[in-house]
Amino acid sequence: MRNLTIILLLLSSIFFSACNEQGGPKEGELIYKITYLQSERENPLVALLPKTVSMRFKDDNTAIYVEGFFGTFQLKFITNRKEKVSYTVLRIMDKKYISVNHIDSLNAGYEDFSNMQITKNPNDTISFAGLLCYQARVLCAQMSDTAVSVYYTYDIDIEEPNSNSPYSQIDGVLAKFQTRVAGIDMVFELVEFNNIQIDDSEFIFPTDYEEITNQELNEILESFQE
Repeated sequence: MRNLTIILLLLSSIFFSACNEQGGPKEGELIYKITYLQSERENPLVALLPKTVSMRFKDDNTAIYVEGFFGTFQLKFITNRKEKVSYTVLRIMDKKYISVNHIDSLNAGYEDFSNMQITKNPNDTISFAGLLCYQARVLCAQMSDTAVSVYYTYDIDIEEPNSNSPYSQIDGVLAKFQTRVAGIDMVFELVEFNNIQIDDSEFIFPTDYEEITNQELNEILESFQE
């Protein structure tokens, strides 16, 4: 249970909000498929991990959802760029908690990929979920012994997509990328873009949650993991 909770937390913190010089939809939903590079036989925990992550966005605000433990656990990361705040929202069964941070603060769970080297290949393009995406090659010993391909798009208009992530050098919304969480290698791939209206309530402080500090939130997670 401990490792599963940590992974769910890290999966949420992987996603961001974003910079787009070419314009595009400023509102909608992105669905990412998660592929685990370990089999369930190699690591039984993989069977309990989420298979998708969704990100809803509107006017540079984002809300990322991850659910686990068959719906009894939900982690939500909200970025409200107008108010310059981010919220980490945690629900465990009937317990509801929220921590508030400045918009430039790192979300909990980031692994330090300071040695990451990124080389963009703008002539190498591919389509994900109907969006034109560009390739970059990433060297990071913590993820892989060899270079891995990452794809990003300018077809979605969100301000500063990756500023709080290891991929901060990439100025487009990530469409496909590899990472390692709690020793498990995985690939996120954009599989669906829904051009839908998003309610502003997605990005506001939920009043029915108890406000706590980051430290208190982490302590609750630790107690849940035991």
